[in-house]
Amino acid sequence: IILAGAIALNLMLGIFYCWSCLVPALEQVFEGATRATMSAVFSAGTLVFTLATSVIGPELFSIFLPAPVAAGSAVLTGVGLLVSAFAAATGSLPLLFVGYGVCFGASSGVGYGLTVQLSNLPVFRSNKGVATGLIISSRAAGAMLFAPVINVLIMQVGIVRTMVVMGAAFIAAAVPVVVLFRMADFQAPLSARRGKAAKAEDSVDAELARLQGIMFVMRIVLGCGVFAGLMITAHAATFAANRGAQGALAGAGVSTVNLFSALGRIGGGALCDRVSPAVVMTY
Repeated sequence: IILAGAIALNLMLGIFYCWSCLVPALEQVFEGATRATMSAVFSAGTLVFTLATSVIGPELFSIFLPAPVAAGSAVLTGVGLLVSAFAAATGSLPLLFVGYGVCFGASSGVGYGLTVQLSNLPVFRSNKGVATGLIISSRAAGAMLFAPVINVLIMQVGIVRTMVVMGAAFIAAAVPVVVLFRMADFQAPLSARRGKAAKAEDSVDAELARLQGIMFVMRIVLGCGVFAGLMITAHAATFAANRGAQGALAGAGVSTVNLFSALGRIGGGALCDRVSPAVVMTY
């Protein structure tokens, strides 16, 4: 049940990476807006996503049970998409930054951080790599599944109504998400809030502090790898559209990228259960 809830939430939040499917239609709505401006919206969302995953999320996980955090993530995503729809209807570029960049970026980051925390639960101890791979791959799978749907919707009803439908669907999806997480019967928040003194005595924090230099290098390496993936994901549909692809065919570019991303995450997680993660990262 825990795995099902985490996968379901990430499948929905994966729509965040369907941004490039929206760009051609948004460029027509926001006359004069350049491709660089549209890319800045996704960049802002990615930045907020990072802050939400590393800073905001851990605070929420120490206060609330997983069910309300997951539901809040789904609802805030819906609100962000509705704000984005209003921005497209009124031609307000700042509102687009608020809706997609801030609201959707924050909700996506909190939801992703929550599901990654779930993969570290004792129930997955013997297959932590597989569990992590399945959970994080479902995010890419969500983008793969929904990209063609979004492109067809845009062709049929336009960008504004497409975003309204997406926003309403996310808000409605909060109900089954809450049901799944409540069925898991969590009795306490995932992580307890700890003061500075307790953190200083924690053996894990002490080990991380000792390896601070290596961790800094690893973050740079990870950042370089993620940068390439995000660049492709953010522009896959527009690359295809610039070469004549339309509708679902343009969305196939996003689906293809995320298909192999999902397979890589599952495969990498499974390998980490069997060999050293250092070996997996090297080869």
